[in-house]
Amino acid sequence: LTNVQNRFHFVFASKYERDNALLRDSSKHSIIGFGIDQETQEFRAPISKNRFLFIGRIAEIKNLEGLLIASSMLKSQGVEFLLEIIGDGDETYFAKIRKLSSELNLDNLVTFSGWQSGINKEQSMNRSSVLVLPSHSENFGVVVLEAAVKGIPAVLTPNVGIAYSVSVYEAG
Repeated sequence: LTNVQNRFHFVFASKYERDNALLRDSSKHSIIGFGIDQETQEFRAPISKNRFLFIGRIAEIKNLEGLLIASSMLKSQGVEFLLEIIGDGDETYFAKIRKLSSELNLDNLVTFSGWQSGINKEQSMNRSSVLVLPSHSENFGVVVLEAAVKGIPAVLTPNVGIAYSVSVYEAG
């Protein structure tokens, strides 16, 4: 809920909440969709046991180098996995991450898919067993909710705003 120019802006998580809010006087508020429609989601079994997914902006604050180093550690311990990184952003940082992936010999395990939305993003989520969000700082982490709606657990750093709730409710 925000108050911008004496007009309230509400963010609702479901179509039901949005529809009910529209019944009220709309001259005083705006409805902003949350980007997740639980009603259209269904739980599914992941295709791969260890298929990790990062969805977000490609930027230093997202700590993708930490994710790649952790991936390298898993590889050295003989853990079989695939990691898909979805997003775009800072080209300089993106080049640095691609280079690090090669230096860590992860090229056959890590896929950089670029920006995805709609059905492509849905398909990537449906193939995944775990969402990873290793950010240095994240106000909330909406993508964690998107994954949770699909029954995908999340691995987060404590710096992700929703990390405490994920821990308390054992959702990751």
